[in-house]
Amino acid sequence: MKRTDKTKRLPPPRRRAATVKGASQPAADALRISETRYRRLFETAQDGILILDAKTGAITDVNPYLIEMLGYSRAEFLVKKLWEVGAFKDVEASKADLRALQRNAYIRYEDLPLKARDGRLIQVEFVSHVYRVGGEQVIQCNIRDISQRVGVEEALRESEERLRALVENASDLIIVLNQDGTLRYSSPAVESLLGYTAAAVAGKSIYEFVHPEDLQSAMQAMAQRLEHPDVPAGRMEIRARHADGSWRSLEGRGGNLLTNQSVAGIVLNFRDITERKRVEEQLRRQATALESVANAIVITDRDGNLQWINPAFTALTGYTAEESQGRNQRDLVRSGLHDKAFYKNLWDTVLAGQVWRGEMINRRKDGTLYSEEQTITPVLDAQGRVTHMVAVKQDITERKQRERELVAIANVSAALRAAATRAEMLPIILDQALDLLKAKGATLVMREPVSGVAVVELGRGDWAGFMNVRLPPGGGLSGLVIATGQPYLSTDVLSDPRLARPDLMGNLRVAACIPLTVQEQTIGALWVGRQSEFSAGEVRLLTAIADIAANAIHRETLHEQTERRLRHLTALSEIDRVITSSFDLRVSLATLLHQVTAQLGVDAAAVLLFNSSLQALEYFSGHGFHTKAIEQTRLRLGESYAGRAALERRLVQIKNLKEPGNLLTTPLLVNENFVSYWGVPLIAKGQIKGVLEVFHRAPLEPDAEWLGFLQALGEQAAIAIDNVTLFNNLQRSNFDLTMAYDATIEGWSRALDLRDKETQGHTQRVAELTQRLARVMGFSEAELVQVRRGTLLHDIGKMGVPDSILLKPGTLTDEEWVLMRRHPQYAYEMLAPIAYLHSALEIPYCHHEKWDGTGYPRGLKGEQIPLAARIFAVADVWDALCSHRPYRAAWSKEQARQYIQSAAGTHFDPKVVAPFLKLTEGD
Repeated sequence: MKRTDKTKRLPPPRRRAATVKGASQPAADALRISETRYRRLFETAQDGILILDAKTGAITDVNPYLIEMLGYSRAEFLVKKLWEVGAFKDVEASKADLRALQRNAYIRYEDLPLKARDGRLIQVEFVSHVYRVGGEQVIQCNIRDISQRVGVEEALRESEERLRALVENASDLIIVLNQDGTLRYSSPAVESLLGYTAAAVAGKSIYEFVHPEDLQSAMQAMAQRLEHPDVPAGRMEIRARHADGSWRSLEGRGGNLLTNQSVAGIVLNFRDITERKRVEEQLRRQATALESVANAIVITDRDGNLQWINPAFTALTGYTAEESQGRNQRDLVRSGLHDKAFYKNLWDTVLAGQVWRGEMINRRKDGTLYSEEQTITPVLDAQGRVTHMVAVKQDITERKQRERELVAIANVSAALRAAATRAEMLPIILDQALDLLKAKGATLVMREPVSGVAVVELGRGDWAGFMNVRLPPGGGLSGLVIATGQPYLSTDVLSDPRLARPDLMGNLRVAACIPLTVQEQTIGALWVGRQSEFSAGEVRLLTAIADIAANAIHRETLHEQTERRLRHLTALSEIDRVITSSFDLRVSLATLLHQVTAQLGVDAAAVLLFNSSLQALEYFSGHGFHTKAIEQTRLRLGESYAGRAALERRLVQIKNLKEPGNLLTTPLLVNENFVSYWGVPLIAKGQIKGVLEVFHRAPLEPDAEWLGFLQALGEQAAIAIDNVTLFNNLQRSNFDLTMAYDATIEGWSRALDLRDKETQGHTQRVAELTQRLARVMGFSEAELVQVRRGTLLHDIGKMGVPDSILLKPGTLTDEEWVLMRRHPQYAYEMLAPIAYLHSALEIPYCHHEKWDGTGYPRGLKGEQIPLAARIFAVADVWDALCSHRPYRAAWSKEQARQYIQSAAGTHFDPKVVAPFLKLTEGD
């Protein structure tokens, strides 16, 4: 409870006074009237009144209103002290307040709770003060029931709290503006919506936050609100700047804040609709997309009745939105080509809440059929029940046609891949064209690269008999298609004036001629004929087959050419290998003639060699002949075809030897039954070496590549003949020169033996022994030749030693030994300029070197000494010890063996001594 104390004494209410003795009667009447009025006021007052004895606190009087208010009887009030009355027992400060009242003469409680007799709490306003009556102090307490007011105030407070809570916790932004647009109040939502605190925006103009494009409309709305406060607030949208610089879309409504019926400000309530605007824009774009999408989209109810279609559906089926609305799809577009199980599966899937995807054939408004790919998506309500269905349809007619074409093309490609040769490809191409187009006849016309003549290479079906038919260059429809590279369709071939051979068409009335084009060059044409006309799709398919066929034929032709050229190169390489590895002309020419018949595909070939002394061509080698008549061939220059080829030095080609005037002079060749002939002159270094003759027992139309390879084989034959001739001449010259060299060396050796009488025959013996030992130690025959030459020339350097020293009978002086030991150096200087003897220098230069390095002239040691010189050193000492000398007798062989064995590791190489001792055992 709230108490208010005041020291100022208030004027007391009038009370009944005792009759004053001696008072006049008017005065007494007035006093009685006053008391009566007071009593009536006391009794009828609408506030409770208590009169207390100021000294004792006892209640001396109570008015009826208080008795009724609190429910106590009058007797329960009177003669009791205030705090003894039940209503005041719970007021703890009663006694203390009474004493305070006695001191201060005034106490006020604004909201004192009193307990009524029935237990109710009554909020009262309690005012008490002290005054005198007739010399006595009394206390008057006025008690007013304020429970209703308190309830109203509490309700108002609660309402205000709820309103504040609503405002402060609302997701919407609530602001109060002054009339000038400045912000008086902003709810906390300003931070969540725009990123500002309420304090940050307080006092700022709302226009600072409005998007420039929305500023004018916002200001107009504010002005209208102020000018017309009675007009209901309208809806407004603005874009407000967020604290991060972005713009947020707000939707708001406003109302006037009235004070005394005048506008004190404007209250605005804004809601963030940024996301809604985004969704609306997205929906707008989606709606636009649905209207403009290429695929047909329909929305139906769960029974399939159309509720909405986009323009693409109209374009696909021909039905407008007005024609389609409310109609069922099965009555509109169903083709009837699918069985009931197909549609049952479709509806069972969708009505089960699952997406159905598949392909079907439907019917347009004009009755034509089309293939479509369809996805049907069920739309479910909150309970999971299907309410609508959205179907997306795509016309796949063209794609299905393309797929069929691709399958056909794949089949053609697969079939062609199985073909190993060009000849195997041609019937596959025609059979596939017949099957895929349900045609009756097909042919392939190919253009010969050199002549340009169009040749019907193969026919199938009704045109199976057309083979090897030659058409004039550029003539007829085939020539036209090949020349222009453009397809041609004829709906009545028998009456078509441009058809060169209508008789070839048979009973077929319609034909298509498609060019076979590769790398912008037309190599032929594909003909297909039947009774019915070709559709555009069939022509497209036929063109695709023709392109595949052209590429396959071209590829295989190139492959066969490459393989043929590879075989030609391999053949030339084989011939070249034989020529370079063998100088036997019969072997070389036998290999060449075998390659001629194999690579050129001819039956027989022969080589006639030119005998310059006789000036005639004579048979040398042949292959593929049934008889030996060709071996008797001998022709003068100019005689027969071979003689003409040699004389005129040019290729002679005879396509038909059966014609009169055959110049083949050998009578027996008639039995060979040759039809075609080629004679190639064999020329090397400008000289005629012979003639290569080629024979075939059937007509043959060779191309430029065939003839070029024939010329190459002729050149190889000429080279082989020339190489063998040169080799034989060179070998003969080399043999003669070698014999002359060896005779010269042996002459030098004998001259040295004659000069040094003490060693006569020594060189020949040492040469023989050195060769034997070198052969044991693995020297080749070519190396042995050089060993022999080195052995024969080992003392050639002594030619530089004066006879006075070389032939001196006594012991040489040191100075003479110096000169004697220079003879290996002399040998090197004499033989080094002779290239022929380079490989034989090791022995003359190093035969006096010793294993331990004490030899001369260079003091070589161990394996620094050439092996040939180490071998010779052992043989030289052996022969010297076993030979008689003027200054000593010859040693026995056993003594010589012991000496050589003892010198192993010092004078001699131990690895040479061991095989030497084994070689000379038993000598």
